[in-house]
Amino acid sequence: MLIALFERIGESNPQLFREIKGRFITRNLWVTFLSSSIGQFLLLLSCSKQTCISYNDGECAQVNWEFHWQIIYRLLNWVLPILLITNGVYALINDVAQEERKGTLNFIRFSPQSSQTILLGKILGVPSLLYLGIALAIGLHLGSGLVAGLPLSSMLGIYALWAVGCALFYNSALLYTLQHSDKMEAKTLAGGGCLLAFLVGLAYVGTIDFAVDWYNLKLIQCLTPASGNNSLDYCQTNGLNWQWFFLPIGNQPVFAYGLAFISLSIAAYWYWQAVNRRFRSRGITLISKLQSYKLVASFELWLLGFSLPELKTIVTNNDLGVGFGLLFFVTPILLIIIAVNLTPSYQALLDWSRYKHLEFKGRKYSLWRDLIWGEKSPAIVAVALNLLITALIWLPWMLLWLQKERSENVQTPQLLLGWFMTMNVILIYVAIAELLRLTKTPTWLIFASTALSTIVLTVGAIFALAENKLPIVQFLLLFSPFPIVSLGFGVTAITFLGLVTQLVTLSLLTWQLTRKVQTIGASSSQSYLSASP
Repeated sequence: MLIALFERIGESNPQLFREIKGRFITRNLWVTFLSSSIGQFLLLLSCSKQTCISYNDGECAQVNWEFHWQIIYRLLNWVLPILLITNGVYALINDVAQEERKGTLNFIRFSPQSSQTILLGKILGVPSLLYLGIALAIGLHLGSGLVAGLPLSSMLGIYALWAVGCALFYNSALLYTLQHSDKMEAKTLAGGGCLLAFLVGLAYVGTIDFAVDWYNLKLIQCLTPASGNNSLDYCQTNGLNWQWFFLPIGNQPVFAYGLAFISLSIAAYWYWQAVNRRFRSRGITLISKLQSYKLVASFELWLLGFSLPELKTIVTNNDLGVGFGLLFFVTPILLIIIAVNLTPSYQALLDWSRYKHLEFKGRKYSLWRDLIWGEKSPAIVAVALNLLITALIWLPWMLLWLQKERSENVQTPQLLLGWFMTMNVILIYVAIAELLRLTKTPTWLIFASTALSTIVLTVGAIFALAENKLPIVQFLLLFSPFPIVSLGFGVTAITFLGLVTQLVTLSLLTWQLTRKVQTIGASSSQSYLSASP
């Protein structure tokens, strides 16, 4: 039966069969089995001593078994997912980095297997012994959880969150390795990735553990109204009225769990798309332009879900709301990150500028179609479309928000103007980044990030020191990623001057970018002929 299973694995996924065959040897299996068994035995032994109620001649005479199983469940609830995340990330990074350096990964790339099959074989095969060791401990964890009073559905839900969390961490580890394997040694790369995974994994596991306890506690309180109050009123006054597209995720664990699971799954999916693209070729961008449109639309709809319910609430006159922060502070950061990852390499831009008309065999070449969908064309038009998608998604919320007159600092025209100026700033940043990309500088990304970070930090420092009083500070804030902050001051002359300056700057940068692309697109013979008398 086991031989037939391995033969079926080898037929469906040769890479997975290769990884398992190299690891499932007798010695490794015995080490895994003994390590898991000894660890569980020591855990049971130590917890028995800690939960002992009375002693007789130095030996435990009575154990608080209910508390005993609760302690075991708690410890395993932290230890098992942390082991899965950290050890799995370390093993994947170390294995892929070593194969990349030895050249065997390039050999695998030329095999008839698809990139999805190869990467899935890596994710399932490299940590396969780890999966076996964790599986041997699942029985103890499941049993202790059920004895401690957790329903079976909650336990299965926790395992599903572990699985989707591992998928997200492992995809991130593969992307991290494929990006930096040529710059660092495998052990150094794996150690850094493992440490980062451990820190983020602690936050992830802690959030799951806290959420389970919090919902159980609050729901018990909701079912037992205090002081004769209505249970729904009690939940709402105790911070349980959170909603996402009007779904009560605050007092309904099923909705909260569904939202968390779907959100993590979508994040893992987008990392998976980026890993597949980078595995096939190092010269292409992490995401295509079509993928960027879908990514921005899905992320903005996810953010919008948290903003719509607040339109029904009554707030103070100075409360800007959750949606205001998500639109004007979270969204610009996402769009800048996407813009950087959409910018092609210098060689890709060079090839596109020279040979773009040759790639459309049998079809009439369209520059606009190429700028919108093309893999090698500049990213500024695609970023502008992503900004337009964001504006269309948030426009109904902005119009409804304006009707409520929610703030004295930001009035009706300033909200729409603020988003328009935010779009201009992001396009200016993208144009600067693409101009730096065309300078043949290998570390263009470092220069671009340093320049933009310096601008943002300098403006922020001046803003803090001047206490919002200097007009020059208000003007400079219009060129930060968050120009809406300056609009809150209500100085019309500065706003108008900043808007004109933004448009002129964007026009000049776009003209310079077009000119630069045309310059590098000229062949060497054309340059020679143009320079001759």
